[in-house]
Amino acid sequence: MTDYSIILISTIIIPFIFSFEKKVNFISKIKTVLKVIFIVFIPYIIWDIVFTNYSVWGFSEEKVSRLKILSLPIEEHLFFFCIPYTLIFIYEVINFYLIDSKLKFNHNFALLFGIILLTIAIITYPKAYTSLQFLITSILSFYIWLKKLEIFLSKNFWIFIIVSFIGFIVINYFLTSIPIVVYNSSQILGIRILTIPVEDFFYHFTLTTVLIILYKSFHRLNEK
Repeated sequence: MTDYSIILISTIIIPFIFSFEKKVNFISKIKTVLKVIFIVFIPYIIWDIVFTNYSVWGFSEEKVSRLKILSLPIEEHLFFFCIPYTLIFIYEVINFYLIDSKLKFNHNFALLFGIILLTIAIITYPKAYTSLQFLITSILSFYIWLKKLEIFLSKNFWIFIIVSFIGFIVINYFLTSIPIVVYNSSQILGIRILTIPVEDFFYHFTLTTVLIILYKSFHRLNEK
């Protein structure tokens, strides 16, 4: 068993076991969860393949399986199942056990955030990871502003974001400190929190937010 697979198993084992717990009954939502995971998987795995092939990042051969699919170790493919599954599970548990309420959120903040991130994306070009990640997060910010998404008024959503970042820091610390994932220093800013590139924090926020937006959209459709 590889170091990467141990991290993935440690991440998903508890959410998977408790998916069958009768109160939250997460397993009853599995079709919606898998749809969301599949939709997110496609663009992220393509991005991953391209960046790996262009040496924006890579993987320590002794820390991952020799089994590769489209130049990526099998664990990297499983990452985009285990992490989204765990994130959506956490979101459901928070909503089940905590009463939600509306917060005051000025959507113009998302516009300002998007402008700042877009500026950084332009300035940091051609640092591939930095520029593209800030561009993607800026697009998400503009979308949040244009649609005035109500999810950003949800207290439970922000609790979920905080909890998800705690998990993210733990997981990514191991991924980057062992290291399992190795970044090309010429393609990132070089600013790290612990051993985690600052770009990864925006990566996580974007992935997490898109997951929940899609999940809630599918969930509403299923209720109609």
